Amino acid sequence: VHMLKIDQSWLWSKSQPDRDEYFWGFVGDRFVVYYGDQGEAFLRAMAQGKPASPLSTAPAFIDTLAKVPGDNAIVTNYADVPALIHIAGDLLARNRQSKFLAPFWPKLLAEIGADNFRSLGEKTVVVDGRYVTRTLLRTDGPPHGLLASLYKGDIDDAMLKAVPADAMGLLAFRLDLAKTYDQIKAGAAEVVGLDAKKSFDDFEQAFQAMDLPIQGITAALGDKWVAYDAASNGAWLFGAVLVVDVKDAAALKRNSDAIVKLIGGDDGPGGLHSFQADGVTFNTVSNPKIGFIGVTWAIAGDKLVIGIFPQAVEDAVRQLKNDKSILDNPDFQAVRRTIGSNGPMVFLNMPEVARNVYPIVLITFEMYRALSAPMIMGQKDVDAPTLDLLPSLQRLLSYLGCEGACTAITPDGLMQTQVVANPILSPLTILGNATWMIAYSLPQLPKPAPPAEANP
Repeated sequence: VHMLKIDQSWLWSKSQPDRDEYFWGFVGDRFVVYYGDQGEAFLRAMAQGKPASPLSTAPAFIDTLAKVPGDNAIVTNYADVPALIHIAGDLLARNRQSKFLAPFWPKLLAEIGADNFRSLGEKTVVVDGRYVTRTLLRTDGPPHGLLASLYKGDIDDAMLKAVPADAMGLLAFRLDLAKTYDQIKAGAAEVVGLDAKKSFDDFEQAFQAMDLPIQGITAALGDKWVAYDAASNGAWLFGAVLVVDVKDAAALKRNSDAIVKLIGGDDGPGGLHSFQADGVTFNTVSNPKIGFIGVTWAIAGDKLVIGIFPQAVEDAVRQLKNDKSILDNPDFQAVRRTIGSNGPMVFLNMPEVARNVYPIVLITFEMYRALSAPMIMGQKDVDAPTLDLLPSLQRLLSYLGCEGACTAITPDGLMQTQVVANPILSPLTILGNATWMIAYSLPQLPKPAPPAEANP
């Protein structure tokens, strides 16, 4: 770390042998953090009032942020997405294990739908005490390719009724698995060629030999998917289940019976157990070497329910007949009104998460304290951790709220709307902030090689 003095400006920098990592400090009356190469030259120009090519005049910057709602934004972010894609392609070509894919990179981008990405703009505003962030992935023309197919379709009330009112979190999306599989298969053949087609053919033939046709399974499923975890199901991951709409229950049952026959019954090598409850058959497969980790599935009317534990799946099946659902939760309805429901939706009930996780955190912290205290008691100036370092549950709850995000297709990009009660304590702040991830990753990556035509 060293200090840089520029015209009544004081900055500190952290450097590597071959480059500066970042600068932080004051440039005039502004506090600045510069992350990446060529920081000194940029900061000297900034101190002189002559920054090179100000971002505010860039056409992509102006066009993108003009399409993002949010007057009086408290935070505005922007990222150059094509720069990241170019660097990723360059790294792909340099890596020994992946350089064979470099010739297919342009076609791969086209099949994914990333070949017309332009920029990423984001604004955050405060509405009724909550932080609402809108992020636009700007494209040249409408979104297309595999990416576009993953964001189509509204999240209607019919699919949300499968979720209990006390759900700690849910993910709801529309996905036509049959069409998506065909799209991936055709895209792989377009990118790689005959080798990819042969690999898919071999894969399908292997399943056909087991009387499990891939196309038959995917065609039997509908396009509505809901994954959730609820306290009434057991909480934590033990209560997590996936509910899928079914188009052809008879065909799906035939495939389910084929799986049961393939694995074997209670005495079979696959550790399969079946039982019935409320007129529904539940099938559980567990690996005896692993023990409690397994998978349970059941076909209940026009729904396929999948989970880790049979108890959670049984409760999820019972929820399908329950009059009460997440639609009766006023907190969920408030979040939904803000984020919309025109695409994949995420909802987190952070108070409910805290209530279920808090006792486990206390026990885990106390176990850590008990195990670590004897090891550090003999060290000077080191205090053993104590439980009073953690806030009380009610104090923690006062900082939490329900939050969510939804991503919808627009004529010129993908627009995500996100609402959080406390950005510091929200998982969505990390998982949903693409601009920060891009801005952080770009300076960390090595510089791309110059275009071939620029080489002597």
